[in-house]
Amino acid sequence: MAIIKKVDLDRHIQELDKRYKDLRKAVIGSDPNPNLFEQYSGTPDDYKERFTEVDVMNVEYALHDFKGVLKQLEKIKSLQADRLKESR
Repeated sequence: MAIIKKVDLDRHIQELDKRYKDLRKAVIGSDPNPNLFEQYSGTPDDYKERFTEVDVMNVEYALHDFKGVLKQLEKIKSLQADRLKESR
């Protein structure tokens, strides 16, 4: 277990939160193109409710970015705080 100052973790936590939100947004996608509803569903409303349009390149980019933050967290032990004095 490592004892780490919260202030030293703040930047990592903020980066992790931001990258997670970006990844989640990319995976959720957006409303699908309404011109394609007949190929996937019987009605435009059903199509919009049941389907989403995901930009795979955005997901791959966001995933790569998220993995970069996780890679930095593999080095979290380096943030170990110095002790004030040796314990007996």
